[in-house]
Amino acid sequence: MTRPPFAFAPDDLATIGSHLLDSLRIQQAPIAAISVAKEHCHLLVRCEDDKPRDCSGNLKVHIYHRMFADQASPWEKGSHEEPIKDLAHGRWTFGYILDHEKEGAWVWGFRKRVTGI
Repeated sequence: MTRPPFAFAPDDLATIGSHLLDSLRIQQAPIAAISVAKEHCHLLVRCEDDKPRDCSGNLKVHIYHRMFADQASPWEKGSHEEPIKDLAHGRWTFGYILDHEKEGAWVWGFRKRVTGI
């Protein structure tokens, strides 16, 4: 890392999650699960043309301009994309992302829709 870790304010987690959902809908990227914790986000998304870096970059720009435009960017360059290998891996990943709720993360899953966003 080139600087100390950025931490999202707890009150901003739901707003960031809402912006992620908005951006993914604009990109027409099917969404299975999202978690937003104070230092990182996890997403289970099908990216257009299997280009997750493009999708990730669009998400970062979308949120930056809506929440952090007058500050230094909270994002590190790049992201860690991992393709889903099979159905078992997809199910495990889905559960892993939603389990972050136990640690105080804001979560959204296609089975557990969050209201009020």
